[in-house]
Amino acid sequence: MGWTGCHRPKGMSSKAFFEKEFSSIEILKSHTAKNVFYVAARSKHRPEEVFALVILMRYSRDPYFNFYYKDMDESMEPFYYDCPATILDLLTPTDDKHANRWLERCRQRLQEQAAKPKAKDGDWIQFREEIQFTNGLQRSLLKLHKIQRKTWFTDQDGWLFRIPNWKDREYTILSEDEALCVLQRSKEGVM
Repeated sequence: MGWTGCHRPKGMSSKAFFEKEFSSIEILKSHTAKNVFYVAARSKHRPEEVFALVILMRYSRDPYFNFYYKDMDESMEPFYYDCPATILDLLTPTDDKHANRWLERCRQRLQEQAAKPKAKDGDWIQFREEIQFTNGLQRSLLKLHKIQRKTWFTDQDGWLFRIPNWKDREYTILSEDEALCVLQRSKEGVM
């Protein structure tokens, strides 16, 4: 149940690496989210069964042992639920209560994510709770910016912020007018 350390050639995809590492399975579909590799796999010994693998990944600066992973299957009920529906839909039904509980939590997470508003470049995001940044500032209202496939936020003073896993927080999207009203009220409250 520990981590495995090894050498992973630079530029090798996760799918190619794990197909080589786990030669007894066939990877039907895969997805990486937050350094977790989700897989719909078929055992070459039991081809009628499709199961999920959840593989945690870490990279190291060591010249040889530059990659570490921890693999779990769905029956271990891993506490990682960002598996996409395209993988979940391929899985063979099972009687394993742990696998079914994991599957149910993944589906629940997908429903929660689908219910959230979809933010786009230029939207004002009002987070339910203020976020404390390393420079000491606390903000709950920020403007979203997509810059070279990364999401950044700015506040009313022009400070630029990165918020890891920001979609996991509770938020609403405000119009430009609503955001200006919130900003005006906060200035009046401070003065």
